[in-house]
Amino acid sequence: MTVTSLASKKWHYVLTLQFPAPGGGIGNNTRHGTLSVPPEWTRDDVLRGLLEEAARQDSLLRGANILFFALEPNGL
Repeated sequence: MTVTSLASKKWHYVLTLQFPAPGGGIGNNTRHGTLSVPPEWTRDDVLRGLLEEAARQDSLLRGANILFFALEPNGL
């Protein structure tokens, strides 16, 4: 399989983040979904993009710790 054909596939991801909760304590946030990426993107590019999106959606997640990250082709 070529890089181009891999990039044109849908990918499934799961990302769990840990952050300081308001008022004390620790919060966790798990996200999952599918996405398509440009052919030149790496696994690191995908992770960074997901982290940026999470921080855009919820400012508490800016700088959160990564507890879990999985990225797999979405097909069976």
